[in-house]
Amino acid sequence: MVPVLNYKELALLIEKISPEIQGLFIERVIVPERPEFPQSFLKGEWAIRLSGRNRNNRQTQGHLVFSVRSGQPYLAWDQQRELKTSSHATRSAFDLVLLKHLKGSRVLEVNALPKERIVVFWFKHSHHSHLRVGLILVLIPAHPEALLVEKSDEDQDRGWLVIASSRAAKNIESDRTFVPPKGASAPDHLPIRKELIESPSAYFNSIESELRTEAFTQRVEAATRTIQRRLKLLRTRLKDSRIALSEVNQEANWKYWADLLKANLHHSPTLDIDFNRKVHDYQTDQDVLIPCDPKLSLVEQTEKFYQNFKRSQRKQEESKLRIEETQNETDLLTKLLAQKLNLEDWAALKKMEESAKSLTPAFQKSKSDKKKKSDQKWTWTGKIFTSIDDLPICVGRTSQENLELTFKHTRGNDIWMHVRGKPGAHVVIQIPHGKSAPLETLLDGATLAIYYSKGENWGKTEIDYTFKKYVKRIKDSNEVSYTHNKSLIVQIDPERLKRLQRKACV
Repeated sequence: MVPVLNYKELALLIEKISPEIQGLFIERVIVPERPEFPQSFLKGEWAIRLSGRNRNNRQTQGHLVFSVRSGQPYLAWDQQRELKTSSHATRSAFDLVLLKHLKGSRVLEVNALPKERIVVFWFKHSHHSHLRVGLILVLIPAHPEALLVEKSDEDQDRGWLVIASSRAAKNIESDRTFVPPKGASAPDHLPIRKELIESPSAYFNSIESELRTEAFTQRVEAATRTIQRRLKLLRTRLKDSRIALSEVNQEANWKYWADLLKANLHHSPTLDIDFNRKVHDYQTDQDVLIPCDPKLSLVEQTEKFYQNFKRSQRKQEESKLRIEETQNETDLLTKLLAQKLNLEDWAALKKMEESAKSLTPAFQKSKSDKKKKSDQKWTWTGKIFTSIDDLPICVGRTSQENLELTFKHTRGNDIWMHVRGKPGAHVVIQIPHGKSAPLETLLDGATLAIYYSKGENWGKTEIDYTFKKYVKRIKDSNEVSYTHNKSLIVQIDPERLKRLQRKACV
């Protein structure tokens, strides 16, 4: 935490700062850059650039840095470095009022109110010679505030008209006045930390050191939160993948049934009343009942069992590969989370941040993206793939999933895809705001649309795609209609499909 001065320490510090800055002119008022912090600046901190000849007739320049952050107010004078304006901070109304009234003004005097943590800087009014402009810094940790006031030379004790306040964040139109408190109830016996206020630079360096520690801690916490969110996602994915593998392992022995039917084709086994075919297993010399689809012929049923066997094998391989990759990533992140960073070890922190960032999936959005309504992150919990261009592709595998994906988890300008003229999967490609879908991503989506519509053996297939806003649900049905569509003719590329399956998220 930044060391907060008591009223005695503050008064001693002002005694050292006052002769250095009296007589100087204000060049600018800025929000200083703080590159160590995640947002690159501190809300509630300002710096006033001063230059000219001071009261001792010495050429001087430097920055008056002050903060009204809750719990950490401070005031410091720095002549050691050139502070830069933060490019990420937006100028508040208070900033603009400060600049308007103070730019070009000369510092007349600086006072620390008796027995109060309040400092007043008086400047010469740029337009009225009988008026003074004052910057009041209330450095009480529980309620810090910066005020811009004005007073006439005759008006000393009746209160000063408040022009603007850091708390109000806008000009104050009412006749609010600031009456200087008397400080009568303040305790007399307070400790003085001489090492802090032996010079203005000593206190400034102490502030800078504590701010670096605060920035380091904030960034460690941010990286830790990112890793923890990622770990939570990975553990859910690992659980789902293991369930999927268990379900595949519990499926019927499709190849065994297909081989038996093929070996008994010459007997043409018929269906019984329960739609089973009785076939003979020549290896065990036993009869086996095989459940069959009454709509399929014996040859078609055999082929169907072989297709089911191939599909089961693919799902098993996918699940095992996904479990292995997810487990490896989980172990890596767990190890990364367990490491203890030494304070001020910026190299280790940067490595941790880069690792956390590189392991964040493409469909998760950064904080800046979340501020845009159009770039909110996916809430879809079904099948998600990542295209070659790092765009998320969501797939509905059932009628219910299709409707949920299309009408609950998709935005108007996302790309919606479907096999033309056949029932099948809905595929949605999330398109970032202001971007368009690359061709390779469209081909990835089309490949998934065919595969999850059970069309891996269809050969060249026509895929329609359009913006989701042109897709409408047909009343009283689970079907949709769409307009403004374009088409692709695609044949499944095994290598493309394999790449997509490696990056499947669920």
